[in-house]
This record gives sequence, structure tokens and C-alpha cells, in this order.
Amino acid sequence: MKIRFTKMQASGNDFIVLEDGPHLRRKEVLSKKLCDRKFGIGADGVLFLSRKSAIADFRLTIYNSDGSRPKMCGNGSRCAALFFQNKLKIGNRKLKIETDAGVIGAKVTGKKIRIKMQDASSFRNIKLKVLGKNMTVHYVVLGVPHAVLFVSKTEDVDVFSLGRTIRYHREFRPAGANVDFVRVLNRGEISIRTYERGVEGETLSCGTGAVSSVFIANKLNYTGKSVTVIPASGEKLKIDIEKDGNYLEGFAEKVFTGVIDL
Repeated sequence: MKIRFTKMQASGNDFIVLEDGPHLRRKEVLSKKLCDRKFGIGADGVLFLSRKSAIADFRLTIYNSDGSRPKMCGNGSRCAALFFQNKLKIGNRKLKIETDAGVIGAKVTGKKIRIKMQDASSFRNIKLKVLGKNMTVHYVVLGVPHAVLFVSKTEDVDVFSLGRTIRYHREFRPAGANVDFVRVLNRGEISIRTYERGVEGETLSCGTGAVSSVFIANKLNYTGKSVTVIPASGEKLKIDIEKDGNYLEGFAEKVFTGVIDL
């Protein structure tokens, strides 16, 4: 079977974009094959786009590189909005995207995409003992669950070991949590590194992680409501915590297109 695909990235978070249809079956197995960086195309996840939505412009279904299905992906949603806008040549207008976590809004302006995320919920501070150390983790669900830790230097963090241990901690079972390590640079800027569920390792950027981290930093009065986030990729994101919702803004782009024969 030959499959046409588009490779896209947003702040270093890379995805394979497919137009969904009945020929794309067993999506969890397909996604694992396509995302394999040695034997497939290589990506953090696969975005399946369908125009069959009764409540939005299109339907977005996301699969991680391990075949799991998250409810939401911030950077993936930005890539999907850009793909949809370019595909239909609809100009710079607002879009509605149906996800497993609900409908989100998107505005595409050139290669800059701004999306309105779901409302944050389940916020709580949790005391944990991890790898023999006591620490405070700030938990929030913003479409998907995140555990946020504030650190003095993000570059000194063993993201894989510590992130994986927290991700699978009994406190967050059964779903687990994405883990964000955050350094507050000033009231308008933070740096962040993220261990992502489903990828089971560090990604260059995580959109929901960026918004979750700013939401918590602002709630703890570490930052203001408009914050620049510097992820591992170095490609900055802009987060706004506003009365009507939480916003994620940044650039995305098409990397290449192709056909794979499976």
C-alpha cells in the first residue's frame, strides 16, 4: 500500500500528516511504523486529518510514536491548522479543530499559528519522593496531563531518567503524565525541557507543556500572563493566559512531502 504524506514541524516537534480515510486502518500499528526514525519516515507522532466533522472545520486524530492516542497535542494542532489552510487555500481566517479533548480554535497568519487551548483543570501541588529526593510537582490537565517541576538549570536535568521515573510514578497512574522541567528566567520568559508520554523520551518542544508550565508559573506568581517560552529546540513560543482562555502561538512549517510503500 502506498501512502502519501506530509512531514511538518512546529518548534522542533515533528509530525507526519495524513489525510484520513478507510484505507488507513490499525492506526496504532501504522503510526509506530511510520514514526520509526530508522525504518520509517521518523516523527514524534502522526496527525490524521478528516473533513468529516459536524462541529468543526476538520477532525484531528493524533497518535504518538509508540502507537498510543493522546487526546490533544498543541504543536500538532498548529501543524494541522497550517496544513489544512494551505491545502484548501482558505486564507488567514479562524479555524475550528475537533480533537479528542474537544474543539479548539486556530488562526493561521503565514507560518505563524495561534491556537486557543482547552481550559486547565485538576491543578494541584504534589509532594513526591523520586530517586531518593523529595520534590514538589505541580500537576495540571490541559487536554493532556502534565507534571511541572521548577529547576535552577534545565541543562543539568537528566530528562530521560528523572522524567521517565515521574511519568510512571504511582501518583499519576494509570494515565501517567508528561513531565516539564522549567527554569524561570524573568517574569516574561521561561526555558523548558519536556519528557513526553507516547514518545517516551525528550522532545525538542511540547506545546501543551509550554502552556501548562506558564499556567502554573503564573498561578504561583513566578511570571506574568504573557510569557515567551524557550524549548529545547530554541524556537520560541508565545503563551498568553487570558480571561477567555489559554493561547499558544509560534511558527510551523512543511518540511517535505513524499510517498511511502508499506
